[in-house]
Amino acid sequence: MDAELASIQRCMTDAECGQVLEQTSCGCTRDLVARLDADATAFHELNAMEVDGRRCNGFASTCDCPSADGFVCARGRCAWNYVSFNPQLKCTPATMGSMCVVGTPLDSGDALLVGAPLTLVFRPAGCFSSSCTQPLTSSCAVKPAGDDFYAAAEMCLTQNSDPQVGCTDDCGGGGELTCESEYKLTEGTHTVHYEGDVALELTFTVPSVVSDGSLCAPMNF
Repeated sequence: MDAELASIQRCMTDAECGQVLEQTSCGCTRDLVARLDADATAFHELNAMEVDGRRCNGFASTCDCPSADGFVCARGRCAWNYVSFNPQLKCTPATMGSMCVVGTPLDSGDALLVGAPLTLVFRPAGCFSSSCTQPLTSSCAVKPAGDDFYAAAEMCLTQNSDPQVGCTDDCGGGGELTCESEYKLTEGTHTVHYEGDVALELTFTVPSVVSDGSLCAPMNF
C-alpha cells in the first residue's frame, strides 16, 4: 500500500497533481491527492482489502476542511495547497506531550465498545498561552498490527499574537489533534504504540468502561 501510494503521488511540478483519492479521510480537504495521470485502480483495491472482516490498510486524519488553493507538489509528492489565514505565519514543530484513547462518553466514564472506531487525541508538550499559540497544521496516521495499532502524529504551532498586546498567562493554548481511524475496535486487549520522537504504549480492553483516566497517558521523554 505504501509503495503504491508513493508511486501515484510522485510528482515534479504542481500542475501534475489534482486527482483526489476520495474516502481516504473524514475531512473533505484531507483526502489524499495523486497525480492527474496516475492509475489509482490498484490503490483503491488495496485500500478496500479485508481479512476476516477487518480492513488491512487505511488512513486517519483530522476531520476538518481547511481552505486550499488547488494542489501542490511538496517534497516530490502531491498534496493539497492549504491556505493559511496569514501567509506570514511561521510554525514550529511540536513534541507530543500526551496520547489518549477516546471512548463513548457515559455518566460512569468512557466506554470502549466493539465496532466503534479507534479514536486518539494528541496534545503538545509544554505550556502555551490560549491567546497566542495555536496549531497551524496537523496530521496523524494509524496502522493495525494484529491486535495492536501503531500511531503517528505531527503538529506545527504558530504564534498569532498582536505585538502590542501581551499573551494571557495560562496553559490553554497549543490545541489538540483528534485522530479518528477507520479501523473498528474488536473484543480483546489492544495496545497503541506511538511512533515518534518520544516513546509511549497505551493498553486498553474492549469492551470496558474507564473512569480513572487510564485511557490517557503522558509521553515518556
